[in-house]
Amino acid sequence: METVYLYLDVLFLYNVIINLLLLFLVAYTASFAFSWWRGIVASVVGSFYFCALCTVSYGVPEHFCFQFLVSAFMIFTAFSVREFQSFLKLFFLYYLMNFLLAGGIRFAANFLSDSRISVSLMAVIAGIVFAFVFGPFYVRELRKKRLPPEQTFRLTYNGKTIEFRGFSDTGNMLEEPIEHLSVIVVKKEKLKEIADFSHPETVRNLRLIPCRTVTDGNGMLYGLKPDLLTCEEKTIRAVVAASDSLNQEEYDAVFHPLILL
Repeated sequence: METVYLYLDVLFLYNVIINLLLLFLVAYTASFAFSWWRGIVASVVGSFYFCALCTVSYGVPEHFCFQFLVSAFMIFTAFSVREFQSFLKLFFLYYLMNFLLAGGIRFAANFLSDSRISVSLMAVIAGIVFAFVFGPFYVRELRKKRLPPEQTFRLTYNGKTIEFRGFSDTGNMLEEPIEHLSVIVVKKEKLKEIADFSHPETVRNLRLIPCRTVTDGNGMLYGLKPDLLTCEEKTIRAVVAASDSLNQEEYDAVFHPLILL
């Protein structure tokens, strides 16, 4: 039987780095503030636990419940969450990223026959890239499916406030060329209460948005950057543009769902 030697110092440092990357990926995917020093403390705790698993033949550390307690402690330490719903969200993402990382390492290892450390490191790097690419993409798609197709927006501009109903449309890929903000296309008559686009020189924070339609070809939309734009109490960074081509009575605007994320 081949003897396998484990160097705990290397294993400990290796695991700290992996844990720190996983916690950062969770924060990035959940759009959560990340403190590096809190993340390092949580990663060290997780690495101590992993080293204990490698050195203790059987006992409390191997118990399923104890593993969840350690993971929960790492989440609380890294993010200092106060709401149980936020904790569940981060806890789910942490295990999702773990599964993606393990799957990426296993997938990469299938193409690597050598067992040297360098090859193992390449498999880990491939797994990290896999998790960084597919993790946020998967969560973003889940969020898009959960979002209702219609949303009510509240716009404040020059001291005036209006509300309009928007319909989610992934085909609206318009982008404002100055700050590269997404564009919400709103019925022109809905915006006449706050801006007169027939005299664009009078519009503050005017934006010109190049667009292309099937009927008119290349064109230009007049828009503006609001002083404040919210949806369900969440501030949205976007530009609104006036259009005469929206004829639907059910809604006043079309927006890309990603602006809500």
